[in-house]
Amino acid sequence: MRKILFVSLIIIFIITLACTQQVKNEEDEKKIIDKIEIYHIHEVPECYSCMISGQYAEEVLNTSFSDELASGKITYKDVDKANPENSEVIKKYDVTEGYSGIYIGVYSNKGFEYKEYTVMSNLDNKEAFMQYFKNYIATLLGG
Repeated sequence: MRKILFVSLIIIFIITLACTQQVKNEEDEKKIIDKIEIYHIHEVPECYSCMISGQYAEEVLNTSFSDELASGKITYKDVDKANPENSEVIKKYDVTEGYSGIYIGVYSNKGFEYKEYTVMSNLDNKEAFMQYFKNYIATLLGG
């Protein structure tokens, strides 16, 4: 009887320890967003699609994320690829020759990563583009 009780206590201890470790690992893996920087990188003159995507993105940020813009949690900048002052941004985001778009840098407790926002299929539908972009940014903020 003592042996069964002893083995049962050891099993309970091991299960408790495993559960505690799993919770700790999940907490360790949670991404905490510090800052998001958004660049509309383009050539001058801009093509119609680049111009519209930049306008829509900026409008979404100004209307839906004004608090985050004001606090600096989100930054937005329009970047001319040909301007030498922007060479560091172009290198940082690995912008290739002839390509323009919206580049999003995410700073978190996990480091820095960037994404190219390349969904241009909704440019003919402003509301759809803006809703998709708004949801995308909101998801990034949520980690």
